[in-house]
Amino acid sequence: MELSLPLGFSAERAEAVQARARLIRAEAQAAIAKDQHRVGWVNQCREFRLAVRNAAWIQEAFEENRERVRLEEGRFRIGRSNAFQMIQAGDDGANAEIQYRNAEVQKRVAAWKVLKLAGQVEPWLQETLKSTSKQMVISDEGAAR
Repeated sequence: MELSLPLGFSAERAEAVQARARLIRAEAQAAIAKDQHRVGWVNQCREFRLAVRNAAWIQEAFEENRERVRLEEGRFRIGRSNAFQMIQAGDDGANAEIQYRNAEVQKRVAAWKVLKLAGQVEPWLQETLKSTSKQMVISDEGAAR
């Protein structure tokens, strides 16, 4: 009894098995990337909602602090408050404003991250650069005259 196998057949079969393994690996990596994108999207949207809510609360506190400063200055003018109380109200007002500005920055950064995940940042930047370039060309032409 004699058994003969063509050598090319096993090499082709091994290549096919390796190609199938690469395909399965690529599909798994694509699924993982898709899941990571979905998780990133959910997290960024949640972060944005929290930043919006936080900024609203801090803005309310900031506005109340501005009113406190205004009232304290009025009390000081009529002699019902001392300089320390007025300075303390002003200092609290300045701190509230800093917190408010920081919350606004955090809100805008979170919004940009959501836009980036949605794929809307690059087209917007390209359009902005085009319009800016056109404006620069127009202003350069006007300056040359």
